[in-house]
Amino acid sequence: MAAYVIFIKERTHNQGELDLYREMAAAALAGHPITFRIAHGQKEVVEGPDFEDMMMLEFPTFREARAWYESPAYQAASEHRFKGADYRAIIVEGVPREATGLPVRTRSPQEGAREPRNNEMNEIFWPEDYIPGFTDNFASNEVIVAGLSAADVWPLLSKASLWPTYYSNSANIRFYDGKGPQLDDGVRFYFETFGFPVEAQVSECLPPAEGKPGRLGWHGWGGEGDTRFDIYHAWLLEDLPGGRVRILTQESQRGKPAQELAEKKPNVMINGHQDWLDGLVTAARKARSL
Repeated sequence: MAAYVIFIKERTHNQGELDLYREMAAAALAGHPITFRIAHGQKEVVEGPDFEDMMMLEFPTFREARAWYESPAYQAASEHRFKGADYRAIIVEGVPREATGLPVRTRSPQEGAREPRNNEMNEIFWPEDYIPGFTDNFASNEVIVAGLSAADVWPLLSKASLWPTYYSNSANIRFYDGKGPQLDDGVRFYFETFGFPVEAQVSECLPPAEGKPGRLGWHGWGGEGDTRFDIYHAWLLEDLPGGRVRILTQESQRGKPAQELAEKKPNVMINGHQDWLDGLVTAARKARSL
């Protein structure tokens, strides 16, 4: 049964502390099954005292919601939230669909182990500051192909030094602190793409496992002043019935360069990332045939 973590911000005291909180809280999302349901949306208080802002995060179960809240990474981040503003935080369990009185669809015996519908597939876990729709530019690309698995694709994606071998829009990849070429949580690296030099740090790196998708995401940044950009680029590799794999990549961007990219036609981000997907699939098929 789903559960929800609700944050209500009542009064801000120190914006600098909140900025630190957002940065650390974004990193604390890695490895947790979080879906943002409310984030900085339009509000109207019709009863009770007013407040500044609210967020609501969904988790598959109450236990997983509490595990995230009590995780060392989030608890370290929350110290800055306490210093930055007055908040109320609530963890609440939802209700089963049957209890709402709404119709619940069941499968007939003839359907068997049907593939989930599109809206039942897995999705990207977004850091708070990069939720699509609230940023300056967003690109989403997806393919579903037969004859491959997430395990076939993951080694080519998670080893960043291989990117230029199948995606010509990536170059000059290097790593910091003796890390690499394998990406992992916290790894800092540099690469060039779309004409931009990008500094990056991995926020999420979970190899695919039985019944669970592979997830990879990094925060990238560069430039100064009007040329400053910040992005979050995420990948999801998901096995589907019938020996197929779903590869989803999405990027959410902030800054003036992102605004300019959003106005270009054709959309260079979508076209470029489609080349990345196509090259990744071709490389995985070639590796599988060896």
